[in-house]
Amino acid sequence: MTLTPRTHRIPAHLLYPGMVVALLCLSVSAQLVLLSAAYSDGGAQVVPDYYTKASSWDAQSASQQRSDALGWSLQLLPLKGTSRQVEVMMQDRSAAPLTGLHASVTITRPEQAGGGVTQILREVSPGTYAFSRPPGRAGLWDMHFTFEARGQSTSFLHSARAQWPAAGDSP
Repeated sequence: MTLTPRTHRIPAHLLYPGMVVALLCLSVSAQLVLLSAAYSDGGAQVVPDYYTKASSWDAQSASQQRSDALGWSLQLLPLKGTSRQVEVMMQDRSAAPLTGLHASVTITRPEQAGGGVTQILREVSPGTYAFSRPPGRAGLWDMHFTFEARGQSTSFLHSARAQWPAAGDSP
């Protein structure tokens, strides 16, 4: 019985350095994938007026508590077909529609710091207010509503998040 050496094996002087090079290439590839994922949504962003927002946090919190004490409620109504019009229904604590309010909404993307589009809502029926959603890609949108009773210092603040299809697509 004679043993014949395997001739198809990779020699050690090539195998071990090759393994080190392969591991280094794998590590570099993984870092490039992570880097591209980190920058896929625009990367790190600076929040505009961050210091002002942080220093006025107590006043903002008190304003939100006064708003919650009103007992008003806001309900987003479903989109109608391919319409870009978004409707919201406002009710007081007894579920009666609130009419004659001065209302605005600021619409932003959650992944973007600052910016956004501010619109004035118009009353389309008693207690129902409407605005146009901005054109753009499908996905999540944040809405920050402000409703004020005319002639009073009463204001209602509400934030909502909605998943919208792309403009022109059916929901």
